[in-house]
Order: sequence, then structure tokens, then C-alpha cells
Amino acid sequence: NFTDKASEYAKTADIYGRAYFRAFDTADSIDIAVLSPRDTLIVYDNTPLNNPVIAINYSTNGINNDIWVMDDVADYHFSGSKGNLNMVNIQETEDGQPNILNQENIHSFEGFPVFELPENDERVGIFDNVLSLIDAADEILSSKANDINSISNGILVVTGAQLTDDQLANVKTMHVLNLYDNDDDALSDSNNKTPNAYYVTPDINDDMQEHMLDRTIEQVYQNAQVVNMNDSKFGQSASAISGIALKQRYQDMMSKAETKASKMDSSLRALFSCLFSKLKVNANVQNIEFNHKQSIPKNVLEEAQTVQALDGQVTNETKLSALSLVKDTHAEVQNWLNEQEQGVQNVKDIVNNAIKNAGSDNNGGDSDDNSNNSEETD
Repeated sequence: NFTDKASEYAKTADIYGRAYFRAFDTADSIDIAVLSPRDTLIVYDNTPLNNPVIAINYSTNGINNDIWVMDDVADYHFSGSKGNLNMVNIQETEDGQPNILNQENIHSFEGFPVFELPENDERVGIFDNVLSLIDAADEILSSKANDINSISNGILVVTGAQLTDDQLANVKTMHVLNLYDNDDDALSDSNNKTPNAYYVTPDINDDMQEHMLDRTIEQVYQNAQVVNMNDSKFGQSASAISGIALKQRYQDMMSKAETKASKMDSSLRALFSCLFSKLKVNANVQNIEFNHKQSIPKNVLEEAQTVQALDGQVTNETKLSALSLVKDTHAEVQNWLNEQEQGVQNVKDIVNNAIKNAGSDNNGGDSDDNSNNSEETD
């Protein structure tokens, strides 16, 4: 499922700042896989074009290491412990002759079979610069939870009397404490042994914590250049917000999305170029268009008013391009013309049928008149 893999490809780049596609031969076809940047890297040359030289994919279980080195010719598999790696996908030959790489590890692609999708030129994930703020927000929430827990686990302090084991058990189970002296008389101020009991709990400044939490979360959205959908301003309907205001709110996200789309197009064209050469497909990858959809709310009422204002000023296709709900303006204009022609044809058919019916009625009337004349003559 290419759509699913492409989605995973894009998501991995969002998280790590880069992602990798790998094309490889299977028994009867070719396939692609998404490689994680946690265990994959590409080495580029130092020319102005920064052409890829090799790709390295590695894994380890703590004892043995498996490393795959890939170039534009073959895949080379190394395995072994640290400092003692050996190539394992080779065939041994006679003494004095170089070993031969296994045939199945020599790929048939015309070009480098590993492709990188950078999130941006810096290869920075979409939330890398706000990780410290996210950690700070988590710490504040954790502290608030600890404060609530400390209140429920408050320490009971009793002065002026010593509780017995039965009294302690009664406090835990019945949540009732009644203090008396040894003579079973209620203690009072007269004998200077007035009892007192209270809980020791931390003095919590909840307002300060809430302010700090709100400020931190707001800063996360600002630094990440992402619109906060929980903002109270977004409670307004799209019809109550002008189109310009909507675009301004989404401008930063749209710019980042366009950058990501450009990087995605370049990576996918490189992939399809490799696949087309393998499959002997005669096609120009530069002619491939990728449709990147952005879920941005539209003020359709404002768009319709714009189209009305442009009526008679520009062509129909230019007018319809102002409507976000019209995907193909040329096809929409053609459909409108077809409907107009069909409407004209329907009117012609109605008129022709009316004329035909009227002619039939007149002919029938003439026949009746002739019959009456004949009867009067007789």
C-alpha cells in the first residue's frame, strides 16, 4: 500500500527531521520500505550537488552487530562483535582469488536505491525546538498532581495528648478524633493541657502554577508555529471570520507545509525515477504532479461574494478559481456550458412538440368541418 507507506514516510520526517525510503528487489517484483533515521544514515559527497554515496542501516542486540552498506551497485552485509566485523554475503572462491558477492545482493536499479526525505534543510523535526517547553509543562502538571496527593496524605499532628493504638485506628477508619485525659475528663484550659489536632499540608500557590502552565503552553504553540485549536477565538464559526484573517492565522503552518511538500515531491520523483528505470517505463518524472491537500477552513460566503464582484470583469475560469470548493475550473466551466446547451435543447424540444401537437389538432378540425359540409349537401 503505497499511500500508507508514504504517510508513514512523511510522519517519520515530522518526528525525526528526516526519513528514508528503500527500494529493493523481491522474488517477482520490487517493493519499498520506510527506514527509521534511528538506525539509518546516508553519506553524501562534498560536491555542490551533494550526491549520495552510500547508505548504512545497522542493528545490534548488545553482542552482535549487523550492518548493511548500500550503494548504487549492491548491498554489503557485515556482521560480528564490536571491532570484529566480517562480510557475510559473499561466496568463497579458490585460494588467491577474490571472493564474489552473492548474486541476490546485487540490485538491478539504475541508481541509488535509498532516498531521503528531509523535513527541512536543517533536518529539524517539527517539535524539536519545543521539547524543553513540553518537558516544563509536564513537570508543572506533575507537581500539581503531587500537591493534590500531598493534601490527601496530610500528616495529622496531635499536641497536648498521646493517642492510644485504638484512637489511631479510629482516626484511620472512622475519621473521628476525640481527646480525653487519663481520668476520662475532657481536657480544658484549666489544667493547661488543652489538646489540639491539625493536618500539616503544603502551602500551594495554585494561581502561580496555572499562570505558568498557561504561559508555557502558549509558548509551545508560538515556537512550533502551530495554531492552538483550543484558543477561544476559534469558537467562532468560519463564516464569522474573514478569509484574510483565516489565512493569517494559518500562514506559518501553510509555509511549513509548502516547504515539506516541496521536499516530498523531490524525494518521490527520485524514487519514481529509480522505479521507472527498473520497470522500463518511458515516462518523465518531472511531469508527475503530487496533490498535497491542506485542511484549512474556508469562508465560502466571502468567496461567493468575490465571484459575484468579478462577474463580467474576468473569464469564467478565473472567477471559479476564487471558489475553494471548485477543484477543476476548466471542467466546471465545460459542465456549465453543457448544462446551458442541454437547457436550450430542452426548450427547443418543448417548442417543437407544442407546434407538432398544435398542427395535429388543426388537421383534425379541418376533417370534421369537411364531414359536416358533406352531410348538409346530402
